[in-house]
Amino acid sequence: MPVGEVNEAHFAAAAEMVEAFVFAAPVANLSQASPLLEAKLGWHVPAMPSSNRHSNGRVGQLADMIRATLGPTLRAMNAWDLKLYDTVRGRFEADMRRLVPQTPGAPVP
Repeated sequence: MPVGEVNEAHFAAAAEMVEAFVFAAPVANLSQASPLLEAKLGWHVPAMPSSNRHSNGRVGQLADMIRATLGPTLRAMNAWDLKLYDTVRGRFEADMRRLVPQTPGAPVP
């Protein structure tokens, strides 16, 4: 699909598909998803590493420069993707709260 042609109808269809999934989680949260995978799918998943990225100062500086210069443009071009990501993240956080009640004031996984 050409850049800029994704619209609210596409977002609504994608969000509906996500809601039909038994399990949905942002990749950034997969290391915390084991309890949900076990509860929803019966899968026993060993603890996963929280990150597989290794960085040095130069790579971090380059990433910061790209975020500063291209970030606003990329976020605008991908607004519906970001909204879908927020939808998935919200569902994951709600599922985790239902499964693992949080201590008041504790951060949501």
